[in-house]
Amino acid sequence: MLFQRFSRAKTITIVLGLIFISLVIPILSAWGLTAVFLGPTPTSRLRGMNGTMGGHPNFGDDLQHLY
Repeated sequence: MLFQRFSRAKTITIVLGLIFISLVIPILSAWGLTAVFLGPTPTSRLRGMNGTMGGHPNFGDDLQHLY
């Protein structure tokens, strides 16, 4: 009886975890893409000051000049 209850709770936890992951990953990737392309977010502002992103020396600075 205890084993059945434990395995049911484990299954519910796994299912909820998968749902949570499938919801969070698209949100995070969409935020990451908009942060790269839109500019006035903290991460791309840091990237623009650093001046280097993925081998493009002035990519962040060019994004800053759009605004």
